[in-house]
Amino acid sequence: MTLIAFVDPAGLVQIASSTNDQTRPLTPAGMRFTWPSWSPDGRSLALSRYGAGENGHGGLRLYLTDPIGESLTEIYANEPGTDAIAHETPHYVLWSPDSSNLAFVAQTMQGGLTLFVRGTITTGAPKRILSGGPLFASWSPDSRFILVHSGQLHYLMRSDEFDAAQIPVVSGRYMAPSWSPTSNRMALCGELSERQQGLLVAGTEGDGTRMVAEVEGSATFSWHPAGRHIGLAKNLDMGTGFYDGLWMVDTQEETEEQILHDRFLSFFWSPNGAYVAYIAPSDGGDGSVRWGILDVNTKATYYLADFRPTREQLNIFMFFDQYSQSHSPWSHDSHSLIFAGRLGSQ
Repeated sequence: MTLIAFVDPAGLVQIASSTNDQTRPLTPAGMRFTWPSWSPDGRSLALSRYGAGENGHGGLRLYLTDPIGESLTEIYANEPGTDAIAHETPHYVLWSPDSSNLAFVAQTMQGGLTLFVRGTITTGAPKRILSGGPLFASWSPDSRFILVHSGQLHYLMRSDEFDAAQIPVVSGRYMAPSWSPTSNRMALCGELSERQQGLLVAGTEGDGTRMVAEVEGSATFSWHPAGRHIGLAKNLDMGTGFYDGLWMVDTQEETEEQILHDRFLSFFWSPNGAYVAYIAPSDGGDGSVRWGILDVNTKATYYLADFRPTREQLNIFMFFDQYSQSHSPWSHDSHSLIFAGRLGSQ
């Protein structure tokens, strides 16, 4: 049985089971919550709460709770006068793989977008790490390191001290860095020229740094679950936000193969690595999209129904390289997808 957390129109976080149609409220009535995020061990959820107004004017707060809803603990309150980090998105949260630390991004008066880390076992105020924007982050699979891309700069921190050490790699033409799921190898982009950047793979000590691909213009990428290959989206149409192709980069052989020729807004590896779910334009009305499913081995694709995503869901699609690390649409068994929106093209 898989538990699903979702937000209803009244702002209540509800818990549903994948095996039946029953739901139960997780948060109290009269309090508006959003963006539930499960810890990897399934024992906790992080929730944002906001007051009156679309972006949370009236107070933004971050809470932890358990799947039963017996405990609801406030762990962070935004500074008065600060807004959400994006439309209807008070914070961005990212659990460490071992569930012991919660990294989150909030707006601050002096720093703008600011990264904090809070231990779930220890008490006390979250530690302020660094500020800058745009700001993207990724945990190493052993939870010992967090890699940050802030503006054009990169920083690496150990989870036992969280002192930011700058990495001598610069790029402002991509979004989220990420780690191999099976080793402490990180992937990030570095500028080669005014128009070109390289996709780099490196160890935590800078050892074995290699450029595994070159990209003209913007790039977005995500590691394959097996840890050898990286999915690389290239040829971004700045007018529409859609990419024209997906390549599979072999980080050992330093070769690449185009595996998808369809246009897409975002892509997500299935946990077993056998499929890619991607968002393609629909054949219907303006503003609607559809899921495409690519079989990685056969390269066969098929489409699911058209739908119009909610604003929050569209935010996930637009920043999929970051949100795939915290809010994957795939079920753990790679059999199902979850998304929010209205079915149909109108």
